[in-house]
Amino acid sequence: MAGKAGGGYYPGMDEAPPMPETDRSHWPVRKVASFDLMARQHVRDWQAAGSSARLQAAWDMVVEAWAMKNRNPDELRLQRFITAVRRG
Repeated sequence: MAGKAGGGYYPGMDEAPPMPETDRSHWPVRKVASFDLMARQHVRDWQAAGSSARLQAAWDMVVEAWAMKNRNPDELRLQRFITAVRRG
């Protein structure tokens, strides 16, 4: 039953939590003829972005997934008990 406390899709809440507002005015917009062309353009965009942008996007997804699980973001840091990292 939506509208009652404890009911509906979001248990314990009367309504859905507010979505964060994101400024999307600078996002590129393209019209493509097919999903295949869209996928190709998506790959080209990521290739043009460079490795640092791809790494930052991947890290942003990790942090976002961690937040969705209500985990402490400090757990993502390198653990203090590690004293050395040896490459094999």
